[in-house]
Amino acid sequence: MILQRPENIPYPSEWLHFKARDVNNDNLVDYVIKDVPEEHFKKAIEHMVLYFINDEPINVCLNMANDRLGIENFKTMWEHFLTKKCVLACYKVGSEEIVGLNFVGIEMQSPEKAKNFKSKNFDKLVKTMIYCSKQFDMYKNYGIDRYLTACGLSVHPNYRGRGIGEQILRARVPMCKALGVKATSTVFTGAASQRSAEKCGFEVKFEETYENLAKLGEDYSFPGVKEKIIKTMCMKIE
Repeated sequence: MILQRPENIPYPSEWLHFKARDVNNDNLVDYVIKDVPEEHFKKAIEHMVLYFINDEPINVCLNMANDRLGIENFKTMWEHFLTKKCVLACYKVGSEEIVGLNFVGIEMQSPEKAKNFKSKNFDKLVKTMIYCSKQFDMYKNYGIDRYLTACGLSVHPNYRGRGIGEQILRARVPMCKALGVKATSTVFTGAASQRSAEKCGFEVKFEETYENLAKLGEDYSFPGVKEKIIKTMCMKIE
């Protein structure tokens, strides 16, 4: 269950400022990571459909970009996260162009409900994410009743190679502290995001090759996926 943002936390808030190269040159410019404001909800989803679905390894393997029902399932999920008002976005200071996004939310332990998605591809993806997440029990191992989860990290192609993804992940720390959340966890499906997470202090709690994952059955098989390993990575927030 994804919780609503506490009313006592100002919205939208800025969580992190940093410098990185500009889009067209090597000049250092200022960037800010903050909550996605309501007027950018539509733009945030458009970004994820255009870039995340076309770039994330499992989505590419499943040809999700041509799965109309899968895209609708993604949109519904992302819209749900946006209504909870915890989604992170990176902007260049003084610009409203979305540089990058991380769809995060406060996950709280609750009874599981069986879900049937219209898209078989999306259903397969969700089952895999749930399986990998469950290999490390956040609630039991960290003694918590909630943590910051995520369902998509994406950087605009023009801004890649600047450490933007890493900085977005770093922004989870001040956000968690403000929200009173003691840990964060994500299933990272590719080497690039895994390296970024490691640099930020995430620890690998579960990892498996896609080859071995496929031995669990068809729902966990992704023939032709370009990555080698999927990892569940977590970080305690002190």
